[in-house]
Amino acid sequence: MNLCERNSYMRAIFIGATMLCVFAVCAAAQSAHEPLATKLPPDTIFYVQWRGMDLVRAAEKRNHVLQFLQDPDVAPLWASLAVDLQKHETRHGQPAATISLPDIVSLMDNPAIFGLIPSAEPRETRAGESASPLAKGRPQHGGFLVYDATGKHELIEKLRSQRQEQDNLTVQVTHFKFGGIEIEERTDAKSVSYTAFAGHYFLMSDRKQTIEELISRFGDNGESKTPVARIPHYDEVHKFVGADDAVESFARVPDLNEWQSGDAKTQAAVNTAKNMHVDRIRAGGAGLSFHTDATEFRGEVLGDTSPGGLFDLIGESNVAFQTQPVLGMGMEFNVFRFNLAATYQLARGAIIANATQQQAAGLLVFEAMAPRFIGMPLPDALALFTGEFASVTSFANDGKPEQLYAISIQRPEDVLKLLRTIAAPMILGADSSNGVTYLDLAYPYKDPKSGAQLKKSYYLAVTPTLLLATPSKGVLHQAVSNVSSNSTSAVVGIFAKPEFLQMRSLLPAQISGLGGADIAAFPWDKIASNAQDQIQQAAKRSPSAQPPDLTWLKVTQTGVISRHLHMSVSGSWKDSNGVYFDSYVQ
Repeated sequence: MNLCERNSYMRAIFIGATMLCVFAVCAAAQSAHEPLATKLPPDTIFYVQWRGMDLVRAAEKRNHVLQFLQDPDVAPLWASLAVDLQKHETRHGQPAATISLPDIVSLMDNPAIFGLIPSAEPRETRAGESASPLAKGRPQHGGFLVYDATGKHELIEKLRSQRQEQDNLTVQVTHFKFGGIEIEERTDAKSVSYTAFAGHYFLMSDRKQTIEELISRFGDNGESKTPVARIPHYDEVHKFVGADDAVESFARVPDLNEWQSGDAKTQAAVNTAKNMHVDRIRAGGAGLSFHTDATEFRGEVLGDTSPGGLFDLIGESNVAFQTQPVLGMGMEFNVFRFNLAATYQLARGAIIANATQQQAAGLLVFEAMAPRFIGMPLPDALALFTGEFASVTSFANDGKPEQLYAISIQRPEDVLKLLRTIAAPMILGADSSNGVTYLDLAYPYKDPKSGAQLKKSYYLAVTPTLLLATPSKGVLHQAVSNVSSNSTSAVVGIFAKPEFLQMRSLLPAQISGLGGADIAAFPWDKIASNAQDQIQQAAKRSPSAQPPDLTWLKVTQTGVISRHLHMSVSGSWKDSNGVYFDSYVQ
């Protein structure tokens, strides 16, 4: 081989080796960033996954919530939490933690996942523990935790050692091996737990079978031993819950037929679930994302939304709300559509599913007698409320919240008849003006401080389309004025803010529920002062209780909230595939 050929040969080896190293590094990087959920068994019932701080750090400079959490003016809160944690351990007879709070918080650097996996292993009844329904035929589920321990092995070992020092002498610690991996078993009178290091993962479970399953999947040779299968409906859920979510959850409904049991409580729960057609739900998921300036929390529940199931509880999606005239009165509002008749039918079915023959007969008697008490058949009474409920929050000068509630109605005269029948003992006065009837109510309550029986006032107004209720007469009359002027298209309050309109455009036009909060407009200083007064008064009523440390509240600058957080918007909607929700904080 001449010099030229040798150089060409060496160059080919060098290039090949370089490419091999590049592929190896890329494969390792891909494995490191692969979601932990993809390694779980296909019959996983539920999980919540934390993808690590990398996704958070990438958004720190633009996301408003993260900027708020890192502001120096919020530092007193974190310091107070650390002190309270140490005090809590001391009060419960535990030695002071030898590991600092920053070290514990640093565990969030790495991905983690916890949830439930089916397990055929029965749960043993420990000494001093009564027999559990878990041992009577119901399918077992192993709780689990998987943590990417890269760079955190030493810290985890310190935490395990500290836990062992804090445990009393009744805890029995043993070790055994599975697949060459050592597993630590900790047993006391009430529980058993298993922990192990498999490759660069730390694993924990309350079932032996489950931790062995985890080792077979997360160990160094896990993928070759046990092929990773997709969780049913995983892809369907993740069309909406994205890969850029820092926190992500998934759940599916197990086969209810597998939950048949001789245990009365378990069987009652199964009967209720079946009667409410829980089996129509396929899967659900949610995710929390910081990838833009607004923090987004979104999710879905997928399934068969045809009539006769849990999805009936959610009203149909539409563009406008009947309660719109009052929604802009406060700094925060929430409105949603519901189906009251369907809610009653589902509750009725659940009751009958578990009722004895005598109890079922009693329910039928109640339904037969209801018209005599309320003055109309029960279905007619439910039909008076047309399925929209709204709450509006404003704040008084002292920082106390003032609530307004609005319910959409029809046939206002029948609504008045119903109210006068049900609330007759509480009605102090009534008045009518311009087609609106006002009712002054006072309901009894026990003063927590003196123990005296007192009365609290509430004011109602029945308009042609809405039932309004609030503890403030001024708020009530303003709401009636808004409704009477039919200002459904008026742009007032939060609806006049460009930031709200921009965030509202991120939601579908047709929705079943809508919420919003003008966070920057909240009187945070007064709210904090009012909260401090209430906490102190509660402490005076219970002298024996440990008084809370309010130092952080006194030194925290409340202006830091509105400096970073301005607006929040949330919405929910329904289609033929399920129910969805989405919310933003900016």
